[in-house]
Amino acid sequence: MPAGSVLTTLHDGQIALRPEGYFAGSLRGTFTLYAPGGTLSGNMSGRVSGRAVPGEDYISDSGTWTSTTGTGALAKTKAGGTWDAYLVWDDVAGTYVGTITIRGTHQ
Repeated sequence: MPAGSVLTTLHDGQIALRPEGYFAGSLRGTFTLYAPGGTLSGNMSGRVSGRAVPGEDYISDSGTWTSTTGTGALAKTKAGGTWDAYLVWDDVAGTYVGTITIRGTHQ
């Protein structure tokens, strides 16, 4: 992603929580990449896993993405690929923080 870009996602899913605090499931949703010069939006889906135990919280996700629309410099961009994320709970921030890696190709 170009410097100064912001990626937002909106998704929901189906998650099963096991008694020992581990969870797994799937997600589907949309994304928008706000980049200097334009935006790129599309669909995403993937697998979710992690643990929901205080002090041991984490989320590990992976999946695919495909662009559907663009604006500005990205108006005619066709793109898609894979993504993965590893996030841990941060008490100071009050949310999950971590790394999201996006791989793909574009035309």
